Amino acid sequence: MRPLRAVICVVCATVSTTAAEADKRYPENLRTDVPQVSSDSSIRYDYPIVYIRVPRKSDEVISKWTEIAHPVTMDPGGDLMLLQPDGGEEVLVEGGAGSVTDPIVSFDGQWVIYTYIHDMTTNWAGKHPKAGADIYKMHLKTRKVVRLTQQKFSPNTGAANWATDIVTPEDGKTYLDYGVFNMGPHPLPGGRIVFSSNRHAFRPPKHNGPTLQLFVMDDDGRNVECIGHLNIGMALHPVVLKDGRVVFSSMESQALRSNLLWGLWSIHPDGTNWGPVISAFDTGSAPNAFHFQTQLSDGSIIAEEYYNLNNSGFGAYLKLPPRVSQGHSAFGPGWRGDSRNPPLRFGRHYNSKPKLYRLPFSPFGLESFTRFANNGEGPADLSLLGDKSSPRVGKFTHPAAAPDNHLLTVYTPGPANHQNGLKKPSIDQEWRAGRQSRPNAADQERPLLQRTMAEGGCAVRTDLRNKRTGEDSAACQ
Repeated sequence: MRPLRAVICVVCATVSTTAAEADKRYPENLRTDVPQVSSDSSIRYDYPIVYIRVPRKSDEVISKWTEIAHPVTMDPGGDLMLLQPDGGEEVLVEGGAGSVTDPIVSFDGQWVIYTYIHDMTTNWAGKHPKAGADIYKMHLKTRKVVRLTQQKFSPNTGAANWATDIVTPEDGKTYLDYGVFNMGPHPLPGGRIVFSSNRHAFRPPKHNGPTLQLFVMDDDGRNVECIGHLNIGMALHPVVLKDGRVVFSSMESQALRSNLLWGLWSIHPDGTNWGPVISAFDTGSAPNAFHFQTQLSDGSIIAEEYYNLNNSGFGAYLKLPPRVSQGHSAFGPGWRGDSRNPPLRFGRHYNSKPKLYRLPFSPFGLESFTRFANNGEGPADLSLLGDKSSPRVGKFTHPAAAPDNHLLTVYTPGPANHQNGLKKPSIDQEWRAGRQSRPNAADQERPLLQRTMAEGGCAVRTDLRNKRTGEDSAACQ
């Protein structure tokens, strides 16, 4: 393994799109060398970060991390790490034969809550780890670890003649050949935790993954309640907003719909007030997914869009306001060519024209946030137009809010794609970026959640204070 390093760069946050966007040109050479965060004195970086470190194999191997294509499976050996501002680091939990994922820090900064996939040994079909996954929390000062969930299914007993423990085969009885997956914990106000789980033992339509539904529990693991009764496809990675809503990624595979449609929905922690945030209406036979989201200090929501299956969860970011302004419709029309569905720039063509993308039923105020990054099928764009040997500008994943209205994110340079074979260099990072609040900074008005990435990649911080409007002269602008 190469030495661990983490870099942070500033990205322009103010985005403007006009009717003449299609006629513009973007011929500039894009830089892919990301500066160290210490090189920018305007950025205050004085807090520790938790993240997941997984060994990078080589340029010949496709690495695997949890995303929509395989939401409960990743490479083994993912350690929970603590990174200090001075570069010092510590292993908090070793991954071993399994892997840690989904780290999140409590609002008071005293605990880190995380998922541990117990063992990556898969079932007979080679799809899901047999031992399942559970949620734990560690007290950061004392390093005390508390297990919050157990490997216990709770299916509808009238739906099938279940085997005694659900997972051990018995003649004439229904069983599952994989464990319970308790995933994606996120703290809620009032001392509760929202998470996703397949403990009800449903099998999703049109997907090989287990049906993960939304649940809430007390922060000691007691009083578990299902709030996602309508999650008959799948629900991933709930995140609480400042107004109390929980935003999550939802698989929309009902009836005649595709098995690749993922949108963002919101729900209250008591299971009421369901509503769409970004609907799963991306067009085409193999549409993109909306998955991984956060909320910035100013209330803006950042959400990722990426192409299914062969980008390892890497794509581009969208930005939208938390609420609709008075007098405006929440969504644009179904015809994506309507001016109320804005053209969004995600990269450029060989002739320097922008790659423009429109989404039917676009949410109010929707913007492209990482304009140079490819949100769809194929590798990232070239940094130098016409030079096929130039580095590719890379892609993003796992956004998380940081102090001062900044954004921390996982970023990888290069193509970030393995469609029709691995595109080299392969994704150059360690996964999964973690989130940590500074102690005693638990107020909901300024959520202090950070993520980083390491081992040859960089962590990109988006600076929302300076409001610079220059064009893409650098990949990390």
